[in-house]
Amino acid sequence: LPPLEEGMVVRARALVRAAAALRGWLLAPTAEADEVHDPYGAPLPFFRSVGDEIHQALDPVVTALTGVPARA
Repeated sequence: LPPLEEGMVVRARALVRAAAALRGWLLAPTAEADEVHDPYGAPLPFFRSVGDEIHQALDPVVTALTGVPARA
């Protein structure tokens, strides 16, 4: 990716190009593995587990864009 000094938009565009180049090479192990369940109406622990799942999925993207790892 380009250096942070070139700006987040430049990095985002490069990240999209890199992801597009990998498209079709990396598949989810199952269709269900690619799903994020809707926690609406579910107990709080389920809400938190969905939040953790989303955090794990987005952390590498946000870190790549900003150069700053997310807090654990």
